[in-house]
Amino acid sequence: MPTLHQWLRSAPFTLSMSAGFFSFFAHCGMVSLLEEEGLFPVQITGASAGALVGACWAAGC
Repeated sequence: MPTLHQWLRSAPFTLSMSAGFFSFFAHCGMVSLLEEEGLFPVQITGASAGALVGACWAAGC
């Protein structure tokens, strides 16, 4: 069984992030780790805090 890292590298993926004030911090940490690992989604979606983090990441903030 492949690891999550292997699975994400195997094909293009979409990242969807949820709403919620405190999830903002979790999303920022996840985005940071994805960048460190060289994993970049082909699409980013989100609601509320997830949309803000996704928009900032897509804009290069």
